[in-house]
Amino acid sequence: MRLSRLVLPACIAASLAGPAGATAAIAAEDTVLSVRPRPGVTVKFRYIAPDRPKAAAVLLEGGSGRVKLAAGKPQGFLIANTRAFAAKGISVALMNAPSDQRGFEDGMPFTFRATREHRTDIDAVLAALAERLPDAPKWVVGVSAGTISAAAYAANRTRGLDGVVLLSSIARPPKRAGGAKITVFGFPIGRIAVPLLALAHRDDTCRSTPPFGAKRIVDMASSSRHAAAMLVQGGTSPGRNACRPRTHHTFFGIEDEVVAKVANFIFAHPPR
Repeated sequence: MRLSRLVLPACIAASLAGPAGATAAIAAEDTVLSVRPRPGVTVKFRYIAPDRPKAAAVLLEGGSGRVKLAAGKPQGFLIANTRAFAAKGISVALMNAPSDQRGFEDGMPFTFRATREHRTDIDAVLAALAERLPDAPKWVVGVSAGTISAAAYAANRTRGLDGVVLLSSIARPPKRAGGAKITVFGFPIGRIAVPLLALAHRDDTCRSTPPFGAKRIVDMASSSRHAAAMLVQGGTSPGRNACRPRTHHTFFGIEDEVVAKVANFIFAHPPR
């Protein structure tokens, strides 16, 4: 695996920093790195490290997984709240779609998220975190389509992984999956031994992510040393598409509450 660094252009870094001085207050490091997990393939990720990280997490966005750094556009939950996780004391790697996956909305099709190749990509990003933070607990956090990535990874990889968080989990096959009957339940969730949090919005009306999925995931996670389902409520849903940003699906209006619940769960379940 080769690790390289790309410093964010000043204009992009400023747009992502928030109020003046926020960058220095929250993050000791905020940059874009890349790894080469497979021959000819590059995976970039935005890395944010607070001054004293208590944990580290790979963030797996939904949709195509294609992370765009430009400001002013609708953003997925993890893209929009990357700095919020860092402010809680979690070093984060917001993972982009790999360079060889551009066929679905300029990123990964749903089926690729279940592959060995994708797990190899996540391995490489986790290894980069471990190199920088050898003593910090390592988690994967997925939202919406990102829960396919996170569930598949946690069900097949436990070494070097300390926990998994599934937000707005894919419990029914998405229409955009091209006919593939893919959900988080297609993986051996019963093999996940690490702590697991499945969190959903009680009023999420996205067809693929019904809130009952959170409890079903936990019921299946028989090997996890601590599995919990959480349902949240509140916020608003002005978005036109129930499966897109600015909706209950992405916890619009209660983002801070959800970030806090995830961070608290991670901190409450350190490695044995």
